[in-house]
Amino acid sequence: MLASQTLWSIDQSKSRISFKVDPLIFSAVEGTFRKFDAIIRTLDRDFSTIEIDLQIDASSISTGDVERDDHLRSPDFFDVKRYPKIGFRSKKVKLNTNRSTHELIGELTIKNVKREIKASVQFNGVLTDATGKESAAFIITGSVNRKDWGLLWNESPETGGLMEGELVKIHCEVMLKNES
Repeated sequence: MLASQTLWSIDQSKSRISFKVDPLIFSAVEGTFRKFDAIIRTLDRDFSTIEIDLQIDASSISTGDVERDDHLRSPDFFDVKRYPKIGFRSKKVKLNTNRSTHELIGELTIKNVKREIKASVQFNGVLTDATGKESAAFIITGSVNRKDWGLLWNESPETGGLMEGELVKIHCEVMLKNES
């Protein structure tokens, strides 16, 4: 029997893309991207065959501080006028023998700079609701060095010293809806 392609979409109301940057001086910066969408395909419902093309609206960044968010949108960081999207395209999934977590390998694009990243994926299963619609839940975690994408600004105007670390921790809670 031939496998058929299954199309999935991200349930925006039940999904979250968040990050945390630990400080060098003061407190950590945590935030989310509020707008994102993806084209996601699997063969049947086999998530080891997943193909992801994720697009994040860089201007939707939110850290709870309007001035900081505006600065993050500026040319010092994401330069959202020139580079409105952050992208991720999957390359492969490595299944771990214990099958509790897997490794997702893909290409992250920020400001037209592409770098391969690896993330840990916890698959929480597929649920079917009362209407017969399927959903699949995942938690994705990883970390990247922001300087690899040219996100270099890091000085305090008050002290002249460095404020934020280079390591960005990524945490995503994703609910997919079966659109097939």
